[in-house]
Amino acid sequence: MNEQTKFLIIGTGRNGSSLLGAILAGAGARFGLAQKDKWDRVKGDFEHPILYDAHKWFSRAKKYHFKALKKIADGRLKKVFKQADYAKSSQLVYLVPRASQLGYQIKIIGVYRNFSDYFLSRQKKFGGAQEHWQKVWLEINNQILEYQKQFPTVLISYKDLVDFSKDSWAKRLNRLTGLDQQVLLSAREKIVDQEIAQRKPRDDFDDFQTKQLYQELNQHSSQLITNN
Repeated sequence: MNEQTKFLIIGTGRNGSSLLGAILAGAGARFGLAQKDKWDRVKGDFEHPILYDAHKWFSRAKKYHFKALKKIADGRLKKVFKQADYAKSSQLVYLVPRASQLGYQIKIIGVYRNFSDYFLSRQKKFGGAQEHWQKVWLEINNQILEYQKQFPTVLISYKDLVDFSKDSWAKRLNRLTGLDQQVLLSAREKIVDQEIAQRKPRDDFDDFQTKQLYQELNQHSSQLITNN
């Protein structure tokens, strides 16, 4: 694999991205972090701490228009990519364009979850109004759909990740990343317990906008977008 190729796992947070990170790491993906024995579905895992720093400096550079701040942010991003081929964080969605501008060959792994389950998980951990989290959910998932027009992309739903009858996501990941499909599925089998797999998605808080966008994400998740 070209050392400039970077796989960015993006999404809203509380969406299954840590689970996917654990599966990918189990299949040999390099996150630049110490290997963990168990996925922590409460805390979230596989998020490089320097990515938070990079996002902080990019936000300041955008707000104050200081080139020096952008230079600091670039340095943080390069440091992560020197250590890792795979990166994930809930802020990473905002760093994709800059990573591409720095010359990296970006490939996107977009992870998504239905709004109700996402909202309940976010609210339980952080609090906040439904209107706020709905805005975040719509903004980030719409951005993922925009990125697939520019970068090789795979979309993966949390629902499919925890459903043992679903395996097409592993085939698409194999085509995007080169990681072995059967190893990916074996990693999933070791990580996902039956209690999680048997849960049914909720739709208590879905409305027209979130339902429509979720359906659109599902439609695109059946394919690998290569932009060729």
